[in-house]
Amino acid sequence: MERCVYVDLSSLREIGRGDEEFVRAVIQRFQESGDKLVPEAGERAKNQDWGGVAQIVHRLKGSALAVGAPQLAIVCGAIEDDLRTQSEATEPISMSLECLVQTWEKTSSELAGAA
Repeated sequence: MERCVYVDLSSLREIGRGDEEFVRAVIQRFQESGDKLVPEAGERAKNQDWGGVAQIVHRLKGSALAVGAPQLAIVCGAIEDDLRTQSEATEPISMSLECLVQTWEKTSSELAGAA
């Protein structure tokens, strides 16, 4: 069974042209942003601010793709899809947000080890 890849910094390192300080700085900014945005998505969901949740996961998805966090981008994309197709059903979205928190924790942990 293949191991799930939470972090692949090869593209980021290529963009940074071997500048590890650049890579560390981008990772640090991404982690700081995610540490704020992931809980904020949960708060917005509690308030049924689905437009706010959509904005947050869209932003996280783009950042995750840029940094090299494919699983986080997949989860964010799935939440975006859920929000587009479900108007009043909050339970599936709540489950997806739990998955977002878990995926963020694993991604953040791997990034901390990679930086």
